[in-house]
Amino acid sequence: MIQGIARDPEILQKAYEDIVAELRPFLHHEHELRDLFFKHCEIQTDCFNEPITDELLNYIKGSLCFFSHIPSDVFVKGEQFLDVGFGEGRSLIAYQELYGMRGHGIDKYAYSDARGTKLEVYTKKRPIYTALSSLGISCLSPFDVEKNRLPYSDNMFSLVIFQQAIEHLHNSPKLIMDEIARTLRRGGVLALDTPNIAVWQNRINMLKGDTIHWD
Repeated sequence: MIQGIARDPEILQKAYEDIVAELRPFLHHEHELRDLFFKHCEIQTDCFNEPITDELLNYIKGSLCFFSHIPSDVFVKGEQFLDVGFGEGRSLIAYQELYGMRGHGIDKYAYSDARGTKLEVYTKKRPIYTALSSLGISCLSPFDVEKNRLPYSDNMFSLVIFQQAIEHLHNSPKLIMDEIARTLRRGGVLALDTPNIAVWQNRINMLKGDTIHWD
């Protein structure tokens, strides 16, 4: 764990190198991964006022791998992107600040809903809505993508992020997928992933009758 020494550049550089070495067989490219790693660390310490922990590094590891599968030419200053299920808004902040894109987010949970102790503590310190709004990021929450059409224009986004969210839908994803197709411009990118149910931890959870995600 590197908690408490989050601003030590040498330790953070070593943590970054270890993560990339572990991920290298799965990465499509390593372009700008270092910038994204340090931006996530900055968000943790400056926006969330929290230390760097092993849990955060594991989150960053997944974010870097996800990012490496998105074509780098999508990240263009001034272009608009949508994060479906933005959670704490980390990707919204990171992509907007690093690349000058204009972020939009939707999530089915209200900003004040507690999804665990850490988020509950964070919302008491500084509401997510306030944090994102102060950066000019437009967010809608709560918003049910299974019942409502997206309130965005046709061909509006060059990138739509649907990361670790589609598995939270209770019914058919047809409506949200149709809406993403409508709002995504020609040549745009939908970046979507979902948990691997074959991972041993998820298999154990299912055998116990537990969910593989938090809701």
